[in-house]
Amino acid sequence: MTRTPSLTPASKRAIDALLEAAVTSREVNAPTAVVATADEILYFSARGERVYGKPELGTIDDQTVLQLFSCTKLITSVAVLQLVDAGKLTLDDPAVVDKYLPDLTSQPILQKWTKDDPPQPVLVPRRNPITVRQLLSHTGGVGYPFLSPELQRYLDANGIPYFMKTDGGTRAFKVPLIAEPGTRWAYGLSLDWAGILVERVTGLKLDAYFKQHIFDPLGLKLDFYATPEQRKRWQAPTVRPKSLKGKLVVWRGLRDLPSRDQPIAQLAGGAGIVGTAKDYVGFLQGVLRSRDGRGIISPAGYAELFKSSLPASTTPEGEQMRNDLRVMCTFLSFVDDAMLEDNGLDHSVGLVINTSDSAWGRKAGSGTWGGAAKTDYWIDPTSGIIAYCGVQINTDTPDLPFHELHQKFERAVYDGLQIKSTL
Repeated sequence: MTRTPSLTPASKRAIDALLEAAVTSREVNAPTAVVATADEILYFSARGERVYGKPELGTIDDQTVLQLFSCTKLITSVAVLQLVDAGKLTLDDPAVVDKYLPDLTSQPILQKWTKDDPPQPVLVPRRNPITVRQLLSHTGGVGYPFLSPELQRYLDANGIPYFMKTDGGTRAFKVPLIAEPGTRWAYGLSLDWAGILVERVTGLKLDAYFKQHIFDPLGLKLDFYATPEQRKRWQAPTVRPKSLKGKLVVWRGLRDLPSRDQPIAQLAGGAGIVGTAKDYVGFLQGVLRSRDGRGIISPAGYAELFKSSLPASTTPEGEQMRNDLRVMCTFLSFVDDAMLEDNGLDHSVGLVINTSDSAWGRKAGSGTWGGAAKTDYWIDPTSGIIAYCGVQINTDTPDLPFHELHQKFERAVYDGLQIKSTL
């Protein structure tokens, strides 16, 4: 049986009105919204100023370049799954990580800092092994400095550059673990290590691997570097300074757009990709087509993206990990109260999975994530659709205007979604 999703004209008009109202409100900067099936774009709209507050510099469109940040993580997961398909890696044998990432497995765990003057880090040896599955599901004990004050203190004390600020090469990722592998869910640098793994297994730089095995086969222009022409089409990042009580202003961004005339020593598999929203949705379409063997990974690899990689919730580790995940997701647009209160969230080797239907329409078993500049997406296998809703706003707290936009967009999509079944 074939299921063919479509959107009603009324739903498309409702999304148009929603985006127009968002632009008019000045609460968010230039939003882009996309709805697609595995093979077709059902809806696309991009509207608003490319540089917020400067309409004379033009409006965004389907060629506008975005910093996609953590949207990169799913691409890296797909690259790893391709290597699993090819028999070059396995997800659950720690010998793989031991062999290819000794500079990770040699890292101790940062437990705390002493009360000495000056304080000293308390470092203890790791006991548990690290697997590829744990790297892809954020359960290997690897953290992000910006989410761990103790880890950031360690970087500062040892002169280790933060990879988002400077190009410190592999050294920027050689930082202590923050938890025993297999005991906590910790968002962090593990997908960057997975990208390093891809490089060491294949002998290719990560951009070359992505281009040869993912982007070119799908006809996409996603990359770690922006061309001079793309730089002209970059949607300027914005931020909400506390001093301006939430008002949006243009700022320099978390980092400038990289260019090939200044190659990056170690590409970040967790946060490096730039490109258009339409091209990123094209990548997601390649993922969804993998369900029936027409995509960029095997059906078995596709299945891994939509099943739990966490221990059973009845175990202490599984309960702790889901609680960690729930706390992290309180900052994000795609969780409702029931998911948070009932621990209705799980994590695969590439996606956060909602285990019950979303209040706004997304079906149980959907996978989702996004990027730091609010570029959120979901894949709903039950309904057979992909959706993307994004802006370029950087905040370190929940961005409520964007959350409202995203949730209303999701509701409008499902209110107008029609699925025709044919034999």
